[in-house]
Amino acid sequence: MSAFVIALACAGSLAAIRDLRAGAEWAVPVLVFWAIAVAILPRPKAGLRALLLAAVAVRALLLFTDPTLSDDLFRYLWEGRVVLSGDNPFLYPPSDPHWAFAATDWIHLRVNHAEVSTIYPPVALWSFALVSGIHYAPISAQAFAATADVLLVGVLYDALVARNRSTDAAWVYALHPLGAVEAASNGHLEALGLLFSVLAMRAWERGRPGVLWALLGGGTKLLPFAMVPSLLRSRRAWIELALGALVLALMTAPFAGAGATLVRGFTTYAQHWSFNASLFAILEWAFPRHARAIATCLAGLVAAWAIVRLRDPARVALWCGGTFVLLSPTVHPWYVLWAWVPALVVGVRSWTVLASLVPLSYWVLVGYDPAGTWHEPWWPRWILYPPFLVALFAESAWHAIRPGPWATGRAATPSP
Repeated sequence: MSAFVIALACAGSLAAIRDLRAGAEWAVPVLVFWAIAVAILPRPKAGLRALLLAAVAVRALLLFTDPTLSDDLFRYLWEGRVVLSGDNPFLYPPSDPHWAFAATDWIHLRVNHAEVSTIYPPVALWSFALVSGIHYAPISAQAFAATADVLLVGVLYDALVARNRSTDAAWVYALHPLGAVEAASNGHLEALGLLFSVLAMRAWERGRPGVLWALLGGGTKLLPFAMVPSLLRSRRAWIELALGALVLALMTAPFAGAGATLVRGFTTYAQHWSFNASLFAILEWAFPRHARAIATCLAGLVAAWAIVRLRDPARVALWCGGTFVLLSPTVHPWYVLWAWVPALVVGVRSWTVLASLVPLSYWVLVGYDPAGTWHEPWWPRWILYPPFLVALFAESAWHAIRPGPWATGRAATPSP
């Protein structure tokens, strides 16, 4: 039970700090120690009920922290309010005079990058509306994300059982800080998108289509769309595809009046954001003017290869999520979840190295200026990426010599 005890103690320590941005010099070491301890120490061997109770306990403590490691949550709440009002978050960014009536709305005043309109797909926007409608306050978004994350723990457990694999990976995720903090403290939407994604993986493993789940995941964050082709293996799957496309169309219809501005926010993000890059930093050094275009082309080629060649949707998700993390100009800690969770499903252990070290990138918040200026230190990337890349290449080489189920896309059979 040592990993569980450490997880509770560290979550309680973060709750005591409360403002993790102001206390970043203490919070970051706690996060890294917590992550490494859970990764290397024995986890409980109990069943699903104990697993869910442990996940709830850890996330319940984190609800007492303020959402200060990231302020995305305030945009979620604001855009949810906009959707509920019948207005269109694609048409006007939060700083537009159109929203002058909200001058005294403290959540609106804390929206980040207020000059940029929304970048989120329709399922995300309607989930924001649900959260804002329940309670227009940060705790609502935190509790919603934490609930989705606990459900993700349960579905991950079931997906591992369906693959005849050890459920130890579900315990790693349940007790590890990355998913827990990003959901219960920061309120990030990754938990919901990944919940839909793993539901699709589990459905595929059990012989069901899972297409609708993948489409809902893609409607939350775009990456799960990549799994859809690998799920189209029966007539029922094509029916689900048509149904899911109709659902997404209906959810998008209220925003269609924005026209070309539907992609304005995402284009701004893709062209200008940059933080904690890994392999992209090498491209930027070698080809400073064309690095983003080259990275986009490389990512597209890898995604196309994975979609065409791989049968297992979890492996497609891993290749696409992993390529996104490695080639993106921006790698916030929660982005790593898009590679780490499918890696846990298929049994690629090296991504746990990056998941455990990536909280170091929050060191940028030490000395953070409340006016919004910050300077990214040079050293976290040199601690984050070299050990991970060495582990990834070593694991890949090992499985090239001795292929396992993660390489073949087939479930393992239980040992006699």
